[in-house]
Amino acid sequence: MISERTQTLLAVVFAVLLLPAGAVVAQTATFTATENVQLGTNSGVIVTLGDAREPPSDFTEGNTTFVDSSLRLNGSDADIEVTDGTYGGNTISAQQIEVSGSLTIERTDLARSMTITDGDATQLQLREYALDDNQSDLAYDSENGLTVELGGFNEVGIVAVDTGTGEPLDSDIVEADGTATFELPAGQRTIALELAPSELRVFSEQNPDQLLSDVNDLTIEFYEQSANNPDNIESVEVVNGVADMEGLDPTVSFVAVANADGYANRRIFVDSLYETQELYLLNESADSVAVEYELEDFSGNYPQAETVMVVERNINGEWTPIQGDFFGATGKFEAQLLRDTRHRMRVVNIETGEERVAGAVTPQQSAVETVTILPDGSITVDQGLEQIHAQPALGSIPAAQAAEFGVDIQAGDQEITSWSIEIRLMENTTETTLATRNGTGTGVETFNLDLTGADGGTVMAVVDYNTANSSGTVRLSREIRANYAGAEGLLGGLITIGDGLGAGTDSGPSSASMMAALFVSLLITGGVARVSTSADVMGISALVSVAGFAILGWVPMSLLFAATVGFGAMIALRRGI
Repeated sequence: MISERTQTLLAVVFAVLLLPAGAVVAQTATFTATENVQLGTNSGVIVTLGDAREPPSDFTEGNTTFVDSSLRLNGSDADIEVTDGTYGGNTISAQQIEVSGSLTIERTDLARSMTITDGDATQLQLREYALDDNQSDLAYDSENGLTVELGGFNEVGIVAVDTGTGEPLDSDIVEADGTATFELPAGQRTIALELAPSELRVFSEQNPDQLLSDVNDLTIEFYEQSANNPDNIESVEVVNGVADMEGLDPTVSFVAVANADGYANRRIFVDSLYETQELYLLNESADSVAVEYELEDFSGNYPQAETVMVVERNINGEWTPIQGDFFGATGKFEAQLLRDTRHRMRVVNIETGEERVAGAVTPQQSAVETVTILPDGSITVDQGLEQIHAQPALGSIPAAQAAEFGVDIQAGDQEITSWSIEIRLMENTTETTLATRNGTGTGVETFNLDLTGADGGTVMAVVDYNTANSSGTVRLSREIRANYAGAEGLLGGLITIGDGLGAGTDSGPSSASMMAALFVSLLITGGVARVSTSADVMGISALVSVAGFAILGWVPMSLLFAATVGFGAMIALRRGI
């Protein structure tokens, strides 16, 4: 009789023999890998283990895919570090990613994957993504940015939005393959995927809830402000108050020019369709004023050709763009604004994205106002220019030791009760206070300024004033020009004429200036000859005129020397010396 022990042993042996051969191999074909061990595929996918693991001995599938548990990494020319968190949890997470080829990261247990076609990420996390679910879908930290492909979408437009700032970072129109591609910028960001807007609605500014559905012949021209397509202009007809924006990149800024019978033509700058889907037109019968804005930029960050003035109104509790356009070559932008309605100005450099917000203002009358950006980047909108002006009214100021600069203070609708003036010297990005003065009443306040060596700079007067019911600040500026002796008199004028003829250069007077000088000398000598027949008198007059032109730089000093020697020799011969 077989013992119980022998029966148990036979049962174990029989069970082992019945096991599939593959099952035995699966239990034994692994190895222990310590932290920081690197494994790779023949295609150049290098996988660094951030935690110790026991991956399969055959951890590659084909030449391009790393396989371990539910994790699959497929691609070429890519580096990635995986940890225990990469294999578990409800997110796909990894770190220290560098991709110059492509890298697809997949978790088969989550049925979720993403592909990176370029870029880097020190941290990366893909969550259970879906459109417009008010949840974040992707998070990363990148030094140079990365390009990400996600699949499984319907044919829609999708915007990748930074949840921290609300800024649309990139968008894509999904086609039949269901794949969306996003070029994401550097930084530490959390991304939400949202449907791209495809409509622009047009409302009445006086009645912001009234859609202009009964306005005929309403068209909008879109000027896309894109470096890739700067000349793209599209004209769209507005039907029942709605313009179809299908196909327009919702992340690109544009200028919309709206034209409709009975409404003022408007140019509206829109940062992006994602952020703004409404335009507001002003009825021609509205009580409005025309305000012309001029740009003065002392920071160097807002060139006229790249800078937009955006005028906003508080509509439904939010500051909403109602007008906007480039300052352009003239440095000016004119806006038609509702009278006695609070507005806010915003200046945007569309190339760099840098912007400055000015304080809110309430326009009461048509005016010209100056938008001033100081070297420190602060911005002000000067009003009341009809009351305070600079002297000289036009032109520039010489870089002299006692250059005069005046501020003409005159009352407008209200009497100016008090004022203070600060005169500043602006050179590049530095400011120096030259003088200050306080006072009351009206009149011209004159300052004698030492501007020696300051040519090329700017003198600015900052005038703070008060009336019985209000206060304001005006900034007046004049450029500083090079100075020379007698610049304001006849001598300075003659020197300027000579400079125009080419006189006074390092290479000496030009032929034109010498011919002009000799011609004028002959006229002077001829004029003297009409009143005196004395050869000595005529010779002295000619010599004096040549000497004068030599001082002005019209003729060389060598000519004056030769004329003096010749005249002296003639006098000596006539006297018999």
